[in-house]
Amino acid sequence: MMTRRSPARVTSEGLKFLDTALKITVIAVDSSGIAYTSPSAGALVKSLTPDEIEKLTRSDMEKSHEGKVKVIVEKQDRNLVFEGQEAILADAPVMLYEVRELDACERSEALLKQTLRQRDLMLEVSKQILKMEDLGEIFHFILKQVILTIDKGDIGSVMIKEGDQLKVVAAEGYAKEVYGFRLPVEEAFLYKATQGRMDGVAVISDVDIYEPAKKFYVNNEESRLIKSSISAPIFYDEELFGLINIDSTESDAFDETDKLSMEFIRVHSQIAVSNHFLFREKVFIAHHDHLTKLNNRYYFDQEFEKLRQKALRYRETFSLVMVDVDELKKINDELGHLAGDAVIVRIAAEMKKSIRTSDVLARYGGDEFIGVFFKADPEALDLKFRQILDQMKDFKCQVKAEAFNPSFSYGIARFPEDGTELDTLIRKADERMYLSKDRRQD
Repeated sequence: MMTRRSPARVTSEGLKFLDTALKITVIAVDSSGIAYTSPSAGALVKSLTPDEIEKLTRSDMEKSHEGKVKVIVEKQDRNLVFEGQEAILADAPVMLYEVRELDACERSEALLKQTLRQRDLMLEVSKQILKMEDLGEIFHFILKQVILTIDKGDIGSVMIKEGDQLKVVAAEGYAKEVYGFRLPVEEAFLYKATQGRMDGVAVISDVDIYEPAKKFYVNNEESRLIKSSISAPIFYDEELFGLINIDSTESDAFDETDKLSMEFIRVHSQIAVSNHFLFREKVFIAHHDHLTKLNNRYYFDQEFEKLRQKALRYRETFSLVMVDVDELKKINDELGHLAGDAVIVRIAAEMKKSIRTSDVLARYGGDEFIGVFFKADPEALDLKFRQILDQMKDFKCQVKAEAFNPSFSYGIARFPEDGTELDTLIRKADERMYLSKDRRQD
């Protein structure tokens, strides 16, 4: 069994010797910040931002089996490696770091790891968004994944284009008031940074040069505002669909590596969004009648079984209505199928206007519609359908020289009084529908 080493005891004189004699630059940090700086590290420490120092002081960093930690800090002109381990300095626990520049091999290794991490994250995005229906939920998920891949980006937003404006639909790290904020497209950082082209990723080192239309506080802290940003466009069907913005409270926080990362994320986000819309379109086609855009029989049968099980469990009631278009065969034979289609579309549209969101309406066959209606007793439902028939009297289908009023017959069955199975309810509703049809013809 491996035992953990006790922290080494060090002195400031010993650390100074490492610096002057062996040219090893060291700093020590404790929970409050910098505890010791070797002589050659003065300029380096001054260049560290509060966020970078806080990163070095974190107690939850992953350690190697030897108990060491490794932190990479990206500066504008170089990348620095801080390799540290626990120590005791002046009888106080510290994290003692050796500081050096990141060499070419390590940069390649870090870039490869970042690329692999981005790939894994975007594969997860592609998989998860197929399960999501709300665009806000989709983009919030994408945004969280992007923030994980951009080291200095811990805040950000996704904006969707609506007309000539951009609307925030997802945000991380901002005050809640950012939601619903609308910005004219030409006021966006990306628009200004690309001179209106908005055709690629842009790094904005200092957002103040573009005079933001509105400044939002980071986590409601008035002292913290964004100072730099990296922004990427999302295109769908060759049109600008929205923007992904990753922001930082540090000036000049993002570099070319971040820009490459953002381009990778942008491309894969576009693919993921396109796949989502393609999937939703296929689902819609599979569940809807192409002529009326109502639910189709396949969808209705599946949905009815769910509703039936729920109604049995909670002792709920509902009505099932069968609707039959009057004399559709005669219309098709005498006036053609385009006339028949016009009648079907018109009747479907009138019924669609009269249903609640909780009701389910479908085209069940060539001349048949079926619906499940909640919160309506048979008398009220009968009145509703008679009103729809009355409205149809004011509408005439004109085909060539012929003009006629489309009409329909209907029958209502009640769950569970008339039955609890779909076939039983349809049979009962059909009987009442044909009785109604016969009475009207007489």
